[in-house]
Amino acid sequence: MAAEDPWVGPDKALHLGASYIAYSAARTLGAERGEAAGITLTLGVSKELWDLTGRGTPSWRDLLWDLAGLSLGVAAEHFLGK
Repeated sequence: MAAEDPWVGPDKALHLGASYIAYSAARTLGAERGEAAGITLTLGVSKELWDLTGRGTPSWRDLLWDLAGLSLGVAAEHFLGK
């Protein structure tokens, strides 16, 4: 599986970016930090569950990149002073 699902690739960048954007958008729309994190994680897990139905390639690595994007959003918010 490792050869079919590398740690770094275009799809991983999409997971990172999508999670960063999801968290940032939720916060911009007024969600509390915990709510925004929950929304972001729900979207990432839902995507992998969708993939499990045969419509994609499920990946734990994708979920880790989702978590990295969420973490990046939290860190950016912290350092930018929101």
